[in-house]
Amino acid sequence: MQSGLCMLLPALLLSCVVAVAAQRPTVVDIRTASSAARLAALTCSGLANRPLGAPAGVYLLLGPEDLSWLADIVNVTEPTLTPLDEFLSDCVHANLGRVVLFNATTQQRLVPNILTIAAVLDAVPLERLPTGATLVFDALAVMAGFSALDATRYVYEHHVNATSTMAKVNPGLDVHGHPFSPHPPLKDPPSWGLADYIVKERLFAFFLNNGCIPSSEEHALVSRMVSSNPWPKPIAVWGYDDTYPIAGDIFEAETDCILNATHNMGQVASDGFNNLAFFSRQPPIQSPLVQAPRPPPRKYNASQTYVTLLIGDGDNLNFLKGSRREWMLDRVQRCAAAPSSLTECFPLGWTMSPHTLYAAPDMYRWYLNQSLVTQRDWFVLPPSGHLYAYPGMMHPADQAAFIARTEEDCHVMNTSALVSWEWFGTWNESIDRFYPQYGVNSVVRGIFPVNVPYMIPVLPFGRTQQYMLLGEHRDVVLFRPREWRGAKGSGSQYRTAEQMAAELNGDERGSIVGIYTTSDGGMNLQLLYDTVKLLAPHVQIVAPEELASLAVQRGGDDDEPVSLRAS
Repeated sequence: MQSGLCMLLPALLLSCVVAVAAQRPTVVDIRTASSAARLAALTCSGLANRPLGAPAGVYLLLGPEDLSWLADIVNVTEPTLTPLDEFLSDCVHANLGRVVLFNATTQQRLVPNILTIAAVLDAVPLERLPTGATLVFDALAVMAGFSALDATRYVYEHHVNATSTMAKVNPGLDVHGHPFSPHPPLKDPPSWGLADYIVKERLFAFFLNNGCIPSSEEHALVSRMVSSNPWPKPIAVWGYDDTYPIAGDIFEAETDCILNATHNMGQVASDGFNNLAFFSRQPPIQSPLVQAPRPPPRKYNASQTYVTLLIGDGDNLNFLKGSRREWMLDRVQRCAAAPSSLTECFPLGWTMSPHTLYAAPDMYRWYLNQSLVTQRDWFVLPPSGHLYAYPGMMHPADQAAFIARTEEDCHVMNTSALVSWEWFGTWNESIDRFYPQYGVNSVVRGIFPVNVPYMIPVLPFGRTQQYMLLGEHRDVVLFRPREWRGAKGSGSQYRTAEQMAAELNGDERGSIVGIYTTSDGGMNLQLLYDTVKLLAPHVQIVAPEELASLAVQRGGDDDEPVSLRAS
């Protein structure tokens, strides 16, 4: 907080600004703390990082990348640590002694609901009431014997109007060890990462294992919740739904969770991202950014094969905080060693969550700054634009809102390309009615689609069809789905460097190919580099927006007999 002297003497304004800017956040190490202490500390971080909270914010050490990001965005390499007990005591005092009483062991399944109550009541969850504190909610009494369903219903009926949107937070259920069980056991601690942001933004946090299973009581409650609430539509669901992990986590995109007339949800994959309350303290990025300069316009040449490579999983904020940071640093080093080499610094697209623009603007700027060093890296929207969702399933009003927000994201990020995932049964509907809507404003020009579940082919694409031109002006390019998950698996989506290079080298010249990579099959940056070095001279790696431009130049691909090996 500025001193009175700073406020009264304008001549000292500059030195005061420097002093305020130099303030360091309160840093607390909770890596070895108990579950109860972690929950309290994360709640306190959420409260302290609100606009009227601690002047320099609170930063917690919990995840493996926390120290690295503290150095990257605050320039603090050796933080002075505040003892946890002192921090919690000060936190309770700062929040007028307001406490939510609970038991971290017997009420572990209710931790998401406890977080929501703490958020809306501006209180700290503790296992005992400190002397002089004020008990604002006694979960031990009110929620005695409650199931997760009971607790979620209670919080919805009493507090939904004080929340901003949904969040799904697994309290520790072993859903992957018991994928078909309606009642998986508790095995792990709660997923702590998003807790501070839940409190800061007053998200409605819950976790119902059968919330997406029709005919269950939990499904009935979720149906009620998504049909009658104060939240913006489509509903952004933070966290992650990993229930019933069959052929992937089948409800992760949320749009297919409630199979009735609603279909109004999409995911912001963010499970495990701690310190998001701190990252979101900065003003959101609202003015258009400047990405690395695009390559000069290229004239389509039928003797060449054009390929765009996209780094996937950028919809997941925790990937951006973790592995993708290491990939980007690796990429910068390779480009620095040989900036003009098209095998060491080839054009590369990265998916980037648009939610970083307001939830972690300094993180987005960090990535952007790296790309400006290489001059060969560009960012596009991840699946499926504004949210990880299946927008083709949505009702027209929700589709219109989804498209408007996606186009605004593109405007601010300065991109015209995105990856889109769709449920296997809705492709015809999406191609006929949804994707052409992007042609109205021509903000989105290139769409790289992926089928869910991934092993089922996208039937609307002909055997040799590489892309479709959609929209009134036929300037929206929907590329043929072609996903590469890595080299650790069997099937068409798993390729070694030698196999992928042979496949691309064998495509008929003139082909236009977009490849979306995900790391759940062992994909890594080295595999891409190994592949590029094996490509024939006629195979050109191009930027994502270049590929769309080349497809428009080449013209319609509906009937052209261009050979493309089925993906």
